Amino acid sequence: MYNFDWAFAVYPNHAIWGKLPLRDKVFFRLKLHFFEAYLRRAAVIMAQTQAMKSRLEARYRLDNVVLVPAAVTVAEASSSKKSVFDLPKGRFKFVYPANYYPHKNIDILERVAAELKARDVDVVIVLTIDPKEHEAAGRFLDRIKCGNLDDVLINVGRVSAEYIPALYQACDALLMPTLLETFGLPYVEAMDHRKPIVTSDMDFAHAVCGEAALYCDPMDPLSILAAMERVWQDEEVRASLVTNGVRRLSAMWDWPRVFAEYQSLVMQGLAGRSPIGEQGVASS
Repeated sequence: MYNFDWAFAVYPNHAIWGKLPLRDKVFFRLKLHFFEAYLRRAAVIMAQTQAMKSRLEARYRLDNVVLVPAAVTVAEASSSKKSVFDLPKGRFKFVYPANYYPHKNIDILERVAAELKARDVDVVIVLTIDPKEHEAAGRFLDRIKCGNLDDVLINVGRVSAEYIPALYQACDALLMPTLLETFGLPYVEAMDHRKPIVTSDMDFAHAVCGEAALYCDPMDPLSILAAMERVWQDEEVRASLVTNGVRRLSAMWDWPRVFAEYQSLVMQGLAGRSPIGEQGVASS
């Protein structure tokens, strides 16, 4: 059994490959080679979303992929961790909780921030980048500061898991212009914390968010800005997205259900029965 969670394997021709540092590109191509070589040895391949299942089947011509949704467990905030972020009051705050990886597409936000500043609107984007995690991360933050955009793109640094709920509580919406995901935990966190979502018009995002998000072209700053604008300006849009998110979250699987599905697949394999079929299909 193999639990698939590496999106690069089903987007082999995505433009993001060209953005990888040389060392990462070589490593990822090597990893892809071994992935393809050993994939067919798995009796069952488990995909976390229908989008990943469809891509695995189409890309590798597989007939043994089953859908077992990712288990959803969202941490609750303790009362002692609710006021740790000193963010500007009176401004609408989008948050993008992500490390500085090429597929997270954080660089596009430099252009979005420049447009926000030019329009002089009370909107900021909160980032969680550790400047020491990668040379490119430090350079990005330096550009933001030199361009006088650090009052629009506000970086709070790396946030540990225990403080993530407080971060959502301090912000108004999730902005996630990512280019590749197999699932995307921030989507679930935003739904749980009753936050509207703006994200990429990509199959992986639709598979998790459905009608709980507004979608944009992640490579077009004006498209991103247009979706953001609908969220910060229209209370009815925000309320609708939140309602849809709560409904969607209620249909997601928890760990006991996922574990039971794992057990079922293993037992079917041990009994010599084919586990392939529609097991694990989540409600949409």
